[in-house]
Amino acid sequence: MRKIIASLTAFTALTTAAAAADLPRRAYTPPPPPVPVFSWAGAYFGINAGYITTTKDSVTTAGVFPGNTGVRAGNRPAALGLPRDGFTGGGQLGYNFQFTPGSGFVAGAEVDLPIPT
Repeated sequence: MRKIIASLTAFTALTTAAAAADLPRRAYTPPPPPVPVFSWAGAYFGINAGYITTTKDSVTTAGVFPGNTGVRAGNRPAALGLPRDGFTGGGQLGYNFQFTPGSGFVAGAEVDLPIPT
């Protein structure tokens, strides 16, 4: 009889401890994504355009001497005529190479192509 009571007591103690394992699981939280390393390497291109206009007809130049004899003597006239407006445009094309991404050391080449006006 003692064996039955001891067995029943052990069985009850073990089943009570096993009930604690049935707790709900916590929701899985994935680790944050790694921070991407920014790189300036690669080819690029671009275009640019601009327009300018003025209300002045002439501009005063610097380096004007009294008794100005003109451009032949190395002097400039006291005032030069200005075009009233104008357009400018062009484009650029280039390639950069970054040594050890994330370090910030970049080498590259660029070509600018202006549009004659």
